[in-house]
Amino acid sequence: MADNVGEQTRTGVEAGTAAGLWGRVVRYFRQLAEKRQGRRSLAELTGDQLDDIGVTRSEARAEIGKSWFRD
Repeated sequence: MADNVGEQTRTGVEAGTAAGLWGRVVRYFRQLAEKRQGRRSLAELTGDQLDDIGVTRSEARAEIGKSWFRD
């Protein structure tokens, strides 16, 4: 019976690890989507709006030009 308990615990830990990994993967892709949306929004700002947030047009272009998976 003690062996059974150990196996159940091990299975629970493995399931928790898999769920934790899946959660990190989901969060990672959500962050990528948020960055992509932010870059799209940045592309739509006018020069005056960029001035208001302290970003130059060249800085905005550099950020917008980054690939979807790059920080």
